[in-house]
Amino acid sequence: MAAGQLAEWCAALYKYSEALKKVRPKQARVEEMTLKYNTSVAEVNVKKEIVRSIKEKLKNMEEDLNETRTFIDKL
Repeated sequence: MAAGQLAEWCAALYKYSEALKKVRPKQARVEEMTLKYNTSVAEVNVKKEIVRSIKEKLKNMEEDLNETRTFIDKL
């Protein structure tokens, strides 16, 4: 009975090691892609901040233009 249990344990251990051979490269790929994703998200956030800044400047310039037009119309 003990030998049978030991054989089952050995078979399960073998199956586990075979599964790990398939899973480990996939885990490494997931880690690599996660790092790449996080880097991309950081770059996107930087670009969004630049766009926000440009939009703010554009809004200020449009306000200045409207003020100037109003001033010209009054003249």
